[in-house]
Amino acid sequence: MLNTTNNTDSSGFLPEEYEVPTTSANYFKLREGQNKIRILGSPLLGWVYWEDTPDGRRPVRSPFDQKPKAPDLKHCWLLKVWDYQTNSVAVFEATQACIQEGLRDLARNPAWGPPRDYDVTITRKGTGLETKYSLLPAPKADLPEDVRAVVEATPVALEVLFENGNPFDAAA
Repeated sequence: MLNTTNNTDSSGFLPEEYEVPTTSANYFKLREGQNKIRILGSPLLGWVYWEDTPDGRRPVRSPFDQKPKAPDLKHCWLLKVWDYQTNSVAVFEATQACIQEGLRDLARNPAWGPPRDYDVTITRKGTGLETKYSLLPAPKADLPEDVRAVVEATPVALEVLFENGNPFDAAA
């Protein structure tokens, strides 16, 4: 337990052992550098574009077989993943063709098979139009028991994203 009254740092401003908490977002976003994940199931294929609303921009998603006519439409994979950085279950909306193709190629390769059988590190370098991604699979391994327990206790209903719903609320 963090002692907030004694043992302040040398400035006397914060407790010595204080660290800013990392928020466990339900949506996985590729960070600069290495991003280690475990894909926890097959992708839900679809389409996504963004629309302006009075409350700001929001994503509009539709199933793969219902391709909308929209500007800036992107093909997406909706994936339930384990994010090793936040130690949590998250939804990863993969819109990058190089990531989709890399995962597809791994899944089709008999030496690797489905990415739910091993961890994958996705490295992101650069920004904007100069952003590059690479994938590196780890040797096949079972999920650790503590991770498996959290995954099993965290149902995710990806399909509700097509109705603008929360996949974590709908799965409960």
